[in-house]
Amino acid sequence: MKFGYLNIINGRGPVQGNISNYPGSWPKIVIQYLKKNGYMRGAILEPFSGKSTLDTIKIDINPENKPCFVGAAQILPFKDNSFDSAILDPPYRADYSKDLYNTKMPNIKECMKETARCVKSGGSMAVLCFKNMPAYKTMFPTEKIFVNLGPDRHIRCLNIYKIKKELSSKLSDF
Repeated sequence: MKFGYLNIINGRGPVQGNISNYPGSWPKIVIQYLKKNGYMRGAILEPFSGKSTLDTIKIDINPENKPCFVGAAQILPFKDNSFDSAILDPPYRADYSKDLYNTKMPNIKECMKETARCVKSGGSMAVLCFKNMPAYKTMFPTEKIFVNLGPDRHIRCLNIYKIKKELSSKLSDF
């Protein structure tokens, strides 16, 4: 597994480094890294999309964000192996879920498991969180990238997994 570090130094504040001013939007440097390294390719699923402007199939619980599908990331309305890759930027803490999104904190492990179900074998899944996330039986850690968005901001961990379903029957669950 590869480890790395992305550092954003921005005198005008961390929002300048995001794809939008929406709370929780993807940092530009992370999206650039994922695209450059082939982790965002083909049909891309984006649970927790919020007001994302990325070219993805968006899932969000808030219909005002105008996602492709309104719903929770724990129960995705897709057949197995429908996507080439997926990116997840879930709420990081219960207070973020309540204050920013007016919802309960989702079970991130269950969301990862459900998203991995929808990604083809050989595809990739990236999860941006405040911590290192364990892998589910079809997910194999590829990279852990620590992301510093500037002063007074928490460092985040970009967890990148390769999806390999043909081996899943031999492996244990979480």
